[in-house]
Amino acid sequence: MCTWIGNRRFGLRHGSALILTVVLTSLLAVIGVLFALLSRLDRMAATAMVQERQLDLATDAVIGSIGRQLVLDAPGVGAAEYYDYPDQNDPFLASLEPYLLKDGTAVWAQISDPTGYIRARGWVARDVAITTSPGVPASEKELFYAYQSEYRPIAIDPCTGEPLEQLADADGDGIADAKWTLLEDLSTSTGKRFYLATRIIDNCGMLNLNTSYSFDPNDPCLSDGLHQMQVDMLYLSRRGNNGGPVAASKALMAVRSPGQADWRPYLLDVVWNNGYIRSEYAPFDISDELRLRYRYVINYNKAPARLEWFWQKAFEGGPSVPVGTDTYYLNDWFTLTGLRPEQAGPERIYDYRHICTVYSADRLVDPCGLPQVNLNAADANTIFVALLKAGLDQGQAAQLAVNIRDFVDNDSNATSLRPIGSAVTYWGLEPQPFIRQIGFTISSVDPTRQGNNEFVVELYNPFTVPIDLGNCVLALVGQKGGRAEVRLPATIGAGQYLTISSRDRDRGNLVLALYEPTSSGGFQLRERYDLYLVRRQGSNQIYLDKQRTQDGWFDWNLVKGISQYYARPDARWNIVYQQMSLVGQSRLPPTPLTRSDDSSTWDWVYSRATRTNYNLPSPQKIWPSGRMGLLTVGQVGRLLMVGPKADDIAGTLGDQLADEPPEASIRLDLSRSPAVLNYVTVMLPVGQDRQTGQSAVKGRININTASPFVLDRLPWIQWAGQKIGSDIGQAIVQYRHDLGAFDSIARLLQVPQMQAMVGLAEQEDHGPDLTPDGQYDDLEARDVLFARISNLVTVRSDIFTAYLLIRLGEDGPQRRIMAIFDRSQVRTANDRPRLIALHQVPDPR
Repeated sequence: MCTWIGNRRFGLRHGSALILTVVLTSLLAVIGVLFALLSRLDRMAATAMVQERQLDLATDAVIGSIGRQLVLDAPGVGAAEYYDYPDQNDPFLASLEPYLLKDGTAVWAQISDPTGYIRARGWVARDVAITTSPGVPASEKELFYAYQSEYRPIAIDPCTGEPLEQLADADGDGIADAKWTLLEDLSTSTGKRFYLATRIIDNCGMLNLNTSYSFDPNDPCLSDGLHQMQVDMLYLSRRGNNGGPVAASKALMAVRSPGQADWRPYLLDVVWNNGYIRSEYAPFDISDELRLRYRYVINYNKAPARLEWFWQKAFEGGPSVPVGTDTYYLNDWFTLTGLRPEQAGPERIYDYRHICTVYSADRLVDPCGLPQVNLNAADANTIFVALLKAGLDQGQAAQLAVNIRDFVDNDSNATSLRPIGSAVTYWGLEPQPFIRQIGFTISSVDPTRQGNNEFVVELYNPFTVPIDLGNCVLALVGQKGGRAEVRLPATIGAGQYLTISSRDRDRGNLVLALYEPTSSGGFQLRERYDLYLVRRQGSNQIYLDKQRTQDGWFDWNLVKGISQYYARPDARWNIVYQQMSLVGQSRLPPTPLTRSDDSSTWDWVYSRATRTNYNLPSPQKIWPSGRMGLLTVGQVGRLLMVGPKADDIAGTLGDQLADEPPEASIRLDLSRSPAVLNYVTVMLPVGQDRQTGQSAVKGRININTASPFVLDRLPWIQWAGQKIGSDIGQAIVQYRHDLGAFDSIARLLQVPQMQAMVGLAEQEDHGPDLTPDGQYDDLEARDVLFARISNLVTVRSDIFTAYLLIRLGEDGPQRRIMAIFDRSQVRTANDRPRLIALHQVPDPR
């Protein structure tokens, strides 16, 4: 039997063409939208890439333009001025820190204008006020928050189409420090324009963390001003719990020079070395520099740099990013810059990062771009030419040149120089002994027989070097024409006394008086002799010193049978006198080292009573060579511009000073001839440029750009300021703001507070005068503070940091760039500065 099975549909439903059509249409629509989105994304990506490339080109153009300006500003290339200071001659340069005007307004003394756009439109570039919107007090919110939550379009003048005068934040710290300018010669193919805000600062206005170290007034090696390690970096360790100076110095050296606690090898191998630095040293590098230069932009507390490891509260301070807009005020930022120290607190501290750097250097060049003349190494003619360039007249330049040469050389032969076209030969002033005292005993029986009389002459060497006497004699010149000579021992030691006696027959006949009998059975003076100390050099005789005698000294009726001693009342023998006074029947003992040792000594009692003091400088040993010379370039002002005259019996130094001329007329008064120090130096770092002979010195401080805090870190500056109750660093900044740039480091002598040591007895008690002479009001006392820092300061720089904010269009994409330029290799207008760093800074918005 067959069974039929029907067609069952087990729950299936009939389909619909309409539904299928809707689904397919929707799918196609989605796919179309996706394609449109992808196309738009491609266009956006392409646009972004184009804009990025356009910003690249704008960045290259700006970097090239700034580099060109730095080249043309270099001495000997195109600069009209020698110095680097934020003024009309250096419009590209901005002030490192804000400045407080007398009315209490905080200003940037100058903002950067590298293109000239700001000044061309009459906008304000000098004394730009750092304030809030008009009418809002400075204690309210700041101009720009450090973390900019609001992107501000550039305002355009609807009539001209050019940007209005408006502030900008170039370095990204949240405070206005620049103005928007238009890059007039640069635009995109579509006509979009580029805008620039720039801030260029001088790295030599900061403390160099690789070269600075410590100042110790009790250690001459850390206070004499010889080297850059005397800039007091250890002062920065006082703020944290760093265990005092000893522990702090060990921590610092452990970072920079692992395994080597002594700073001296580091000075030679790193600070004074411009070449290869051996691997055992680890000075701070570019990573640390970027950390310092990013100081406010990014919160790096979660990723500290190496410079933050060794001291507490030195470099890890500063605000976090983003800054809370309800708590961060403009005065908080002022505290970070040191402008409001009275408002400082645990969380409001002076931020050391913005006044510290790893890279700072300036070349030892003169205003013509040529190497400065090293006074400790150059010959007299080279020094002479440099002094002529500095503006000294021919006679002054020639005499000072030979005196410098004889001051620093190791022989006892006087240097001579006869300028071309001159009839005068100038002789140098070598260290020499002086006739300190004479003594005699005249026979009461028969003074006509010289064996019955005794004469003695004492010479003294006031210098710190021994003196060769092999070419020196004592000449005895009689009043009636008689003449004799007495030979001297080979040398006289440093600071030693030498006695020549008539008993020493092998040296010649030392006779100061001859007698003859009288008709009454007595004796009378027949002839007396004056004393001359003479140096023979070739066919010339150079008269060094003399002492005239007097008839009354040898009156037989008054002096027979007794000893008589005459001496110059000259304390410590740094002062030139011509007359002697009677000491008495006992010989004058050596002068004590200090007045406290014997306040009744003849020298102390009679010295400086009626005569003008002319202190004679003594050469000092220069570490590490041990050679004698000038420790610092500022000491050149201690040298005399007078010297002995050959074959002139009246040409001694004492004769020339007999009329007591003003001290400024016989020395190089640096306050009157400041340009001299633009042409000479005493520094000679390792690693000169072999082609030009130029050297770059790391870590010197530009007195035109440094802040008061940085200037106070120079040796003795804060120490002396405390003595007179004044901030000398602040006085220097005030002076340059009121009167303009320092065109020479010697201009510091015109700052009244730099003369702090005049009249201070502390010069001799662990003070800056390392060769005290007891005189507190002469040029040496005036200049001593400057002399101690003269090696460590400059008026120019070769390394600069540029903060750039470049924007495409008024409200388009923008880029922050930080570039560090080094122009120390620039010699001609065709050279380019080296870029130490070119780094894009993350935009904090």
